[in-house]
Amino acid sequence: YNRWKYGQEEMDVLDQIWKDHEARDLFQEYCKHEFSLENSYFKIQVDEYLAIASGAAREKLAKEMFDMFFAQNATFQVNLS
Repeated sequence: YNRWKYGQEEMDVLDQIWKDHEARDLFQEYCKHEFSLENSYFKIQVDEYLAIASGAAREKLAKEMFDMFFAQNATFQVNLS
């Protein structure tokens, strides 16, 4: 998420949603209906990446994330603009 566009209050709400599995599932359902499920998947992957301590494992996941979200014709391409 973009901390420069949104205030801390909005970021705190998103963090709370993410910690509550039921709320997260509802948020993902909303994203699905808005045709933006890739954003939810990306957040999940970022959290996973940040939890990894090993440099090699982080590097492997970073490559997988690039292929999944940023590469041309990525399965869940996120909008970077």
